[in-house]
Amino acid sequence: MIVNALLSRFDWEVQPRLDCARMPALTIRNGGAWNRAKIARLFLWLAVAIVCISLISAFRLGVERGFCDTIGNESWGRILFSVGTAITQMNHGGYGYALSTVIETILTYGGLTDDPKILAPLGVEFPGNLRDPALINAAIDKAARFSWPFNPEEAIRGSGGDDLGFVDYVRLSFLVFGHKIQSLYYTYFLIFGVSAAVFLWTFRSRPALLMLLVITSVAQTILFASNLLASHNPGSISDPRFLSVLAVVPGLHLGCLLLDRSPPSIINVASAIVQSIILVFAFWIRASAVWVILAVSIFAGLIMAWGLLKRQNELKYVWCLGILLAVLAAHMLWVTTALHPIYRSEGEISHHVFWHAVFYQLQFHPRWNKDYAASYDFATFDELPRVAAKKYLLRHPPSHPEEVYLTTDRQYLRIAPSEVYIRKAYFEFFANDPRFVLESLLIYNPVAMAIVLAGYLSSLDRAIVMELLSGSVVLLILVGFLVADSDQLRLFKHGVLLATGAFFVSLSPIVLTVPNNRTMGDQYFALVIMLGCWVVLALATGLRVFLGRARQVRPRISST
Repeated sequence: MIVNALLSRFDWEVQPRLDCARMPALTIRNGGAWNRAKIARLFLWLAVAIVCISLISAFRLGVERGFCDTIGNESWGRILFSVGTAITQMNHGGYGYALSTVIETILTYGGLTDDPKILAPLGVEFPGNLRDPALINAAIDKAARFSWPFNPEEAIRGSGGDDLGFVDYVRLSFLVFGHKIQSLYYTYFLIFGVSAAVFLWTFRSRPALLMLLVITSVAQTILFASNLLASHNPGSISDPRFLSVLAVVPGLHLGCLLLDRSPPSIINVASAIVQSIILVFAFWIRASAVWVILAVSIFAGLIMAWGLLKRQNELKYVWCLGILLAVLAAHMLWVTTALHPIYRSEGEISHHVFWHAVFYQLQFHPRWNKDYAASYDFATFDELPRVAAKKYLLRHPPSHPEEVYLTTDRQYLRIAPSEVYIRKAYFEFFANDPRFVLESLLIYNPVAMAIVLAGYLSSLDRAIVMELLSGSVVLLILVGFLVADSDQLRLFKHGVLLATGAFFVSLSPIVLTVPNNRTMGDQYFALVIMLGCWVVLALATGLRVFLGRARQVRPRISST
């Protein structure tokens, strides 16, 4: 019965369009066009239901695994700065992303530290203190309520070379949900939900594009079920290294506007503005999310290039890229005026260090210990780039040392000059041994990325059976809709190519820096989305071919 129903639906779909053209307008309106509109409305409500269920499922998984009220082993320093800075600005009159050292001390002695001497009087040990929400919330409450004659120009410090957007994320969390560590968890789902809702409304009549969001929502549940957020990785979603995944849905939205050649209507422009703001906010939280902006820009560039080849003006279809770039430019202009003067006077930067990470990854080349470790005093991990910068400065002394060194003994560098001289040391290293650097970038980093992604995927056997079954049901539902409509299947194919290209673009920041389990959340998310899209497309295409052959066989069976 089910096969016959599919065959009958398939018969209607594959009828030559010439026959439809010969029908009276009323017949078309009441026939195929009406059916498609009805199916689109049906799929919209189905997509809304699946997205909501996926969000609830991910939320529940996060609560069960302790992501709601814990801090990752390696993210407590970022939490300390961001929570402290948010409290300094919201409760004590600070500004410009500067942290009061008094607030920092209160939070530190309240339990946000890994110092055993400080934790001993509190009756906890590291990292047990990071799993104690009562302890963390007590420290946050004490810092918020503490009163002293605060001068926002004194006893403050900057971020020390980290992204500042997490401060705004904490401020938004505290503003909406209150001064508690759980607020950071709730805000993630608030932002993701708003982005998904805007996507659903904008593409409510385009089932093929809604399928991309459905797959993305299911992929998010898979993220929460895998080991991506295990304690030895970020350990919590309250980590900028994970929060950059908030850029994925906005990037997908802008990509779909380009893919569908959507006109700049009021709804489309408004939705593009909202998604661009969320995307730039995610980039502000973690600079590695730049790959999403890069992917949208590349796709828009390809559309314009294809238009030039066909001698057509495709510029009118890439208007959403202009909105994204305008929002990004406005944000950058605002940052330059909002930063505390300490960032300029102390030689700090407003984003995560980049060249530090680029030089950092050289030490993982198999020949590093044999060929270069001794030349850099056997420095390892974060110390290696700093040693490289200081050795470069010894060979090229600066004309104004006071602008470069943080201390008079010249043992410590300011953040901004450090980035400059690490970059110079890197290119000097590249000039001396380009083969070593290219092997690291083109061979060993891709291998390391493949190992990390394979490790994430292998952890899915721990997922709850119901989650896997639910995901399978969703895939089958999507396949059924695609089989019934060739136009939507064609559009979905283009969406699959969009998701595939986005995944490969997402690898670009990691190729240049350090592939590891703590920094590849975006890439894993993009990989799961891409794989889900290809599975749906393969099943739909295979079933459509099967039904087509069955349709050819059926008349012969009937005639006999």
